[in-house]
Amino acid sequence: MFSLRVHCSFRNLWFLWVNHLGRGFVAVVLSLSGAFTQLSAATIYVNADQAGEAEQDGTSWERAYKYLNSALQAAEAGDEVWIARGRYYPLNAADGSNSVDPANTFMVPSAVALYGGFVGNESSRDAANPDSNPTILDGGLDRAYHVVTAGDNVTLSGLIIRNGDAREAPTGEIPDNNSSGAIFLTAPDNALTLETMILENNRARDGAVSKGGHWTVENSVFRDNDASNLGGVAHGGTWQVVGSLFLRNSANSAGVFFDGEWTVRDSVFRDNTALGPDRVLNWPDETANRGGGGVASGLFGYSLTAINTEFSGNFADLSGVAGSFSDAFDAYTVNCTNCLFENNAAFEGGVSRGGTWNIVQSVFIDNDAITKAGVAVGGKWTVELSTFAKNGVGFNEPRRGRTAVNGPSTPAQWTIRDSVFADEDFVPINPALDPAYHLDITYPDGAVSYNLLSKESFAANEDALASLLAAAWNGGETPINGTFLLAESADSPFADETDPVGPDGIWGTADDGLRLRENSPAANLGNAARLPLDVFDLDGDNDRSEALPIDFSIIRALSSEQATSFNRPRALSSEGPAKYELGAYEGTAITLSVTTNLESASITPSGSIPWAQFYLREIAVTNNAPSDAMAFSAFTAADPDAGNFFGPLSDDGNGRYSRFYLPTASTTLTAEYIPDTNDDDGDGLTNYDEIVLYGSDPQNADSSGDGIADGTAVEAGLDPTQSYDAIVNDIQNKMVDLRAGSKRITPGDNGKLRIELQLERSRDLQSWTDGPNIIHEVTPDGPAEFYRLRLE
Repeated sequence: MFSLRVHCSFRNLWFLWVNHLGRGFVAVVLSLSGAFTQLSAATIYVNADQAGEAEQDGTSWERAYKYLNSALQAAEAGDEVWIARGRYYPLNAADGSNSVDPANTFMVPSAVALYGGFVGNESSRDAANPDSNPTILDGGLDRAYHVVTAGDNVTLSGLIIRNGDAREAPTGEIPDNNSSGAIFLTAPDNALTLETMILENNRARDGAVSKGGHWTVENSVFRDNDASNLGGVAHGGTWQVVGSLFLRNSANSAGVFFDGEWTVRDSVFRDNTALGPDRVLNWPDETANRGGGGVASGLFGYSLTAINTEFSGNFADLSGVAGSFSDAFDAYTVNCTNCLFENNAAFEGGVSRGGTWNIVQSVFIDNDAITKAGVAVGGKWTVELSTFAKNGVGFNEPRRGRTAVNGPSTPAQWTIRDSVFADEDFVPINPALDPAYHLDITYPDGAVSYNLLSKESFAANEDALASLLAAAWNGGETPINGTFLLAESADSPFADETDPVGPDGIWGTADDGLRLRENSPAANLGNAARLPLDVFDLDGDNDRSEALPIDFSIIRALSSEQATSFNRPRALSSEGPAKYELGAYEGTAITLSVTTNLESASITPSGSIPWAQFYLREIAVTNNAPSDAMAFSAFTAADPDAGNFFGPLSDDGNGRYSRFYLPTASTTLTAEYIPDTNDDDGDGLTNYDEIVLYGSDPQNADSSGDGIADGTAVEAGLDPTQSYDAIVNDIQNKMVDLRAGSKRITPGDNGKLRIELQLERSRDLQSWTDGPNIIHEVTPDGPAEFYRLRLE
């Protein structure tokens, strides 16, 4: 088949020629005299549920194309294609068949944008919802070699691309035809933009998703893609990635990308693997299949720049995160600021092999290797404001070995500044292996930096380290050349090394166990004038020339709910020159206990917890028994100098009180209650007296229901919880009346007995008439009373 489309203007000429050859194709794009020109952009509509008899020209949802390929054949540069939810295969099959010729593909012309996630009635592109309306471009049962073939300046948004498989694609006429199972580029320098995409279960020899190109990626997921040779996602190209997730991608080498230039922000690389040809974790007899780079690898000179990014659970034979077949310093470059390296592993080099690593304010924890080094084999490392803990050789505690070692042909070279190393046996200094081994603790101008190094880190090479630093071990009481050495038996430098991420399970928040413990010698040692610049604008104020303003935090990809809300400003101390904490975290962790003296009240947070120094937090107490005898009084601190309360006391009217506290040292906060002197039921007794002294109900004036108020009963020496109905009856029985029904006793409103006497009058004691009605109140069990009547 042959097709030719020409768009002409006075300044531009463009044509796309596609020649299908058997099960493959050749695509050539030529551009003369400038960029593409589109005289009038159009929106083309596609809906897989379109009725077969409907007129289909793509001009509206009512006239939408049923097949995506029909829309793409009509699309011109500048057009947008809106695609309703459903599954689309790269062929027009009236019977809905998904058995495609592997050479079929969705051919997207240059400068055309595809948007998925529509229901099929929207009038605005912003109304698309890919989560609720999955729009799937599927390679089909027989798996197309390339699900999508894209020209230059193509945008793909809100789509799922899956089941491409280029491993068996013919390569005779088409270079790299066995790459790019998901998206094949018509030219290696094409530019693509991916937004809110999912690319999954694609296969190829090299670059399971794609090879080459210039990629801008936002809020997208790459998962379960596999390259039989190199690059589980990509081979080469330049990538700008924001807010995206790379999960369980795999390859012989380079679980995510092989060669290329990547800049990544606010993203996650998790559980990617490079385990050699057999793809299994099979390291018998200390041999490996030589697959390298759980995330990245290359021949020479690739680069990775990562900001606010997590690398966790990545595996490889060589270098669990990034490496190269060469261990030379210039084999590749990794720049990381505010990154987390957790639980990565390899046969050699749990994180890296060779290369140049520039690390700022990052955390390395629980990285492992079967042999050689839990973090790095060889390589040139410059580490600032970072924290290393629990890295080493051997997957079981305690570690058997080292964090870093010399490479097979290149010695390890480390420069560390303002950092904390608590690993066992950090770097062996072995002159027999390489007398040129280098550990530097100086700034570029030659000034010595402060670091916190546990003596255990260098236990195997104590003499060599002492010689290197031109000093002797002294148990950590004073710095050696500006570097603190903790005694071998010293406690962990951290608040809670057993729970590094803290109770909330989120890295970079106030409860992280890797914050320095209280009274750590590494607190307030860094000179604020030495802070690195905020070149990546971590605080989002568009000022890249300021000193790094905040401490370690991780923004989780694809979920705003997981984004951390806690950053401490760097350089917090107010006395003398501004100082900051060594390591990735600002704010020494302290022990803060929060309690209350009211048994029925609950308080949050409760108990003794690690707390970030200078971290403002709300303390709240709730009385779970509204009738309790105790009234809230105040929040108090056992040590008034250990911090300050801020803001007014908050009372929600339902027994909950709260206030903010800013600690500077360990103390105990107490939510205090005092006796409640209110009389809620108006019976003459305070709430506290009723509950604590008499056991009566403070919300009921007559707890016993006998008509005698609780206060009246107490005044008479009676128990207000006991009923005195028998006394009332006894009084009635002892009163003598000459006329039946002439007396009545009723409870009064004030808790006393109301006696009504109806007198009768007679002059001859024979005939009687009604006389005056006498009303009198008496107290039960009161003294005897006598009455007499006087007539004038």
